[in-house]
Formats: sequence, structure tokens, C-alpha cells
Amino acid sequence: MDKQCSICNKEFSFIKQNKSKCKRCGLVVCLDCNKNEFKISSSMLKPLKKEKVCLQCKTDCLYVEQQLEQFHQSWNKESQLQIELFQESLNPEQYQQLIKISKVQNNFKQNLEQIKSDLIKCFITQEMFNYSFQDWICHSINQMKVNQIFDDIENLLIVFLYRNSQVGYSCELLQISIVLLTQMKDYAALQLLEQLYELMPYEYWPTSTQEPNLQTLVQDFQLAFKIDSTQISQIKKFMEFFSTPNTQSLFIKGLNFSCFHIIFLEFVQQMNFEVIQKYLIVVAKSCLKSFGQFGFDYKSIGKQILNKTDYKSITQIKSLLDQKLGNSQLTFSSPKSSLIRKRNSVCSIENSSFIDTLPQLMTQQNSQREIKVEDNFIFNFQNDQNLQIIQLMQMIEQRKKELYELQIKNTALKNQTQNIKQISKQEHEDYLNMVDKMSQEIQEEIAQGVQIYYQK
Repeated sequence: MDKQCSICNKEFSFIKQNKSKCKRCGLVVCLDCNKNEFKISSSMLKPLKKEKVCLQCKTDCLYVEQQLEQFHQSWNKESQLQIELFQESLNPEQYQQLIKISKVQNNFKQNLEQIKSDLIKCFITQEMFNYSFQDWICHSINQMKVNQIFDDIENLLIVFLYRNSQVGYSCELLQISIVLLTQMKDYAALQLLEQLYELMPYEYWPTSTQEPNLQTLVQDFQLAFKIDSTQISQIKKFMEFFSTPNTQSLFIKGLNFSCFHIIFLEFVQQMNFEVIQKYLIVVAKSCLKSFGQFGFDYKSIGKQILNKTDYKSITQIKSLLDQKLGNSQLTFSSPKSSLIRKRNSVCSIENSSFIDTLPQLMTQQNSQREIKVEDNFIFNFQNDQNLQIIQLMQMIEQRKKELYELQIKNTALKNQTQNIKQISKQEHEDYLNMVDKMSQEIQEEIAQGVQIYYQK
């Protein structure tokens, strides 16, 4: 039985009833800490209703209202954030074309079946979002038709998985997609999703079997804050339990909306996944006291983090962390290579007539720049000039490999897009110029390598 307020620690009276329960987070608090009224959701598909919430929830609710009033954000609409992130206008017609292409792929039905199942958990049984995100999403969709909401989410995920099958599907991908659709248009959300997984360390991808290196996170914590051996063990346990789900979901699983949004805005401004690592350290620092209270009861610790962590406190700890670390480089792991294609425009669709001729063009250009290297050629590593030759030859081989892969991709794309409408002549010429530029760079690198070799 609760004997004191969860916020101000005021003792409850046995004679006078001076306690109540927050309708939003469920904390048992005193009457003084539970007298603020805000519109909250009992279900994401039902109208918001005014209820009394605790002081802790008040901070989060005020932040949500401020965002809604200032930026007029709503479901699948253009927003100021979208404009700031993507200066160039994206073509919604091309996005619709991508949806059509995605729905004829072999794995479409399998992906769609899993997505539909998880959407029920999100909106019907409400298993995937905490009370804070439920409020935000409910504000955003504002009693829209369920079918339209589900269609928007399914289309975004189907296109993403078609274009980035190597990433794989997960509940975290679904959560991020839904939250992005509350803040921007679907075609902008697709571009941001692709950039996010481009930056996310590979070991956090759904398809990865590689375990994250949590020791580096503990080392970074020690670098920032002085802690004893007992606390080191506690922080390690914390990272083992909380780092992966929070990293994969950008803290959607562990924090309230206002905390997530502060982290999210900093992340998209810097486009650096080190931001996520720093906030993992911040959250770990903010809940050190919870270890003494709950031990290793992770369920209770997780609830404590959600209920007691607010964006003002983590902002303060983050500022302190930045001061202590200074220019130190964190050791968070990074993507091993660019496994997702970087694009100038997320909705580019290749010209079918150009695809017909591109493999021949590339084969002709590739044959002109081939060089023969004897299999038993032995390099002497005794001086810098030999090392430079080796590096150039390796670079040449890598470029040839990239060109060959581009040829294969375009050949495959030709078979998939027979009936796709043609893009403009300008886009066709831009693509040709790109291939010519790549060809010229490879020729120059080969010439440089051969020249150094003959000088040798």
C-alpha cells in the first residue's frame, strides 16, 4: 500500500483521504500533485477526454500542446520539420508509383500480413505504445478513419521494405514509421527512414545476428561520470536490458513523447547516431538512484524511467555530459558500410528506355578501362611508393566492382519496371552524366596507378 506521494513524498493520512491516482500514468500521488486537467486518450481510436493528471504528466502534456499549437502537426501532412529537412520538393506522384511497384513483389503478402497483425497491437489492444505516445498519436489522427490510417502506414512500410529488404521488418520499424507520419508526409517519412537506417549501426538492424558491443557504452559512461565498481555493474546491466530496444526505437519504447521528441530533433539536426549513444548515457545517469530502490527489477525500473523522466531533466544532464566529454569521441559502433543506397531524391524512377541501353553502355565503357594484372605479381612494401600503388590498385578494383554492381541492379530493375512511365529527358541526361562522371573518375585513377607503376 502506498504511504506517500510518488512525486513530493508527502505522507498520506489514514484519517483524511488525501491521495489519488493519475488517470494518465497511474502514479499514486497527493491531491496537490494531481489537480491539473488535460485532454488524454483512453484509446487511440476514441476522442480525447479531459482528466486530472499528475505534475509529472503535466510537463509532458504541456509540451505536446505546445507542439500542436506552434507547428499545427497532424497525420500525414506537410510540416515545418519536413521543409527544414528536405529542401527539395518531393513528388507525391512518384511515391504513389513506388507503392504500386512494391505491391507486385513476391514478399508483399508476407510483409503485409505481419504489418496488419502488429497494427492491431498498436491501435486495438494498444500494446506497442505507452500512454504518452498514445496521447500524441490520438491528437494527430484526430478521429480519422481507421482504414486510411492503416493504409498510410502499410504503404510506407511496404515501399521501405521493397527498397531496403536487407534491413528487414521489426516492431520498432513500425513504431518509428507511425511516429514519423504524425510529423510529416509519407514520402518525406520514407526518406528520413532510409537515412535513419543508413546511420544506424548494423548490429541494431532487424536482420542482424551481430550482438552490440555494450562494453563501449559502459566505458563512455565511465569517461563522463565517476562511478564506483558497484555502479559499473549496475550500468552494465542497464545497458544489457535497455540499450537495444531504445536504440532500435529511438527511445519510443522507453521514454515519454516529450523526451523522445527532444532527442529526435537533435538527432535529425546532426544526422549522427552518436546522439542516441549520448542519451543512452543520460538516461542511465538519470536512473542510477532507481537501482538502489528496485535492484535489478527491470520492469519496475522501466516504469520508473517512463514516469519520472522529463525532457527538462535529460536536457540538463545532456548539457553536463557535453561539458565533461568536450571534444572526446565516443566509441559507439557505426555502420560497417553504406548498405542502403544514398539518393538525391527518394522518389526517383528510372526511365525504361534508358534502362534498355544502360547495360550496353556500361559494358562498353567498362571494357575500355580494363587492365590486366598478373596473378603472381609480388609487391614490395618497403617504401611509400609501393604502398601508394597498392592502395590505388585496390581503389580501382573497388570502383570496377561498384560499376559492375550498378549494371546488375539496373538490369534487374529493367525486368521489374517494364510498364513504368518515363521520367523527364532532364533526369535521363542527369543519370547518363553520372555514369560518364564515374567512368571518367575510374579512368583517371587507373591512369594514375599505371603511371606510378611505370615510374617505379
